[in-house]
Formats: sequence, C-alpha cells, structure tokens
Amino acid sequence: MSNEITIKVKRELFCFNSKKQWINNAKSWFENCGVRQGFYIAIDAKGRVMHMGLCFMEAEKQNTYPIKVYELETNWTQKLKEGAA
Repeated sequence: MSNEITIKVKRELFCFNSKKQWINNAKSWFENCGVRQGFYIAIDAKGRVMHMGLCFMEAEKQNTYPIKVYELETNWTQKLKEGAA
C-alpha cells in the first residue's frame, strides 16, 4: 500500500531558503500572500509537508530547505463564495 498522494497546486507563493529566513519572514509572508489559511501548503525539498514550526526547525537539521509554499488548487474557494461550505 502506497502512502503517496497527488496534491494539485495553483502557484508557488514564496520560498524559504533557510530557517533564519523562515523565522524572520514567515508571519508577514503568510499574512500578506493573499491566500487564506488552509488554502496553502508548505513542502520541503524532499516533498514532505511542513505543517508546524517543529517541521521547519527539523528541516534545517536534515538539510531539506528550500521549503516552498504553494496555493492549493481546490474547488472549495468557489463553494465558499456561493455559501455552500
């Protein structure tokens, strides 16, 4: 049984090249990217999802920067606009 799935993304929003860059910029970059929380995903250089601060810290130890942040391709955006969440 495979644990791999395919996730469709619209576009790359930004990229963290280091833990220091993540520490210094994450809050403002996420707040100002124009995409609501829950509609983006962060992926390290090995293809792993970065979902909490500990992941970003561990990425430095494992040398898996850059971490790219993508807007997710989803039909939920339209459904939310239509009021059918």
